[in-house]
Amino acid sequence: MGQPIRCWRLLTTTLVSLLLLGCGQRPQITVTTSLLDDQIVFSFSHSQINGIIGFRVKDEADNLLWSVKNPDDQGITYGRLPGNGGYAKPTQLFPLDNTSPVSIRGTTVTVFIDYQYDNLAPSTGTYRKTIAIP
Repeated sequence: MGQPIRCWRLLTTTLVSLLLLGCGQRPQITVTTSLLDDQIVFSFSHSQINGIIGFRVKDEADNLLWSVKNPDDQGITYGRLPGNGGYAKPTQLFPLDNTSPVSIRGTTVTVFIDYQYDNLAPSTGTYRKTIAIP
């Protein structure tokens, strides 16, 4: 009789601890920009995520300028589709006709990074940062 009660207490304690403390990842992402050969490069630094699944750039009026599905997990050059991505082949979602996006030099933009991480179940989140582009 004592053994099942001890197992139940251990199970209950474990479940309550997981619910209170969480058992998943706590995603952290930072984005920096630089100029390389006159191209704008967004570099990503991250921890506790499984991968980056999307990257978007919007102007100050919230207009979508460029969107890529499955970018490289380490960064991306604005307007240039990377050769390899995180989970699958990168795909440009906007502009729709696969043309180059409008120039963002000298403007302020907001970048959105969609990522996948583990919480109590596989989860997704979006990191957002407003950046002044030189």
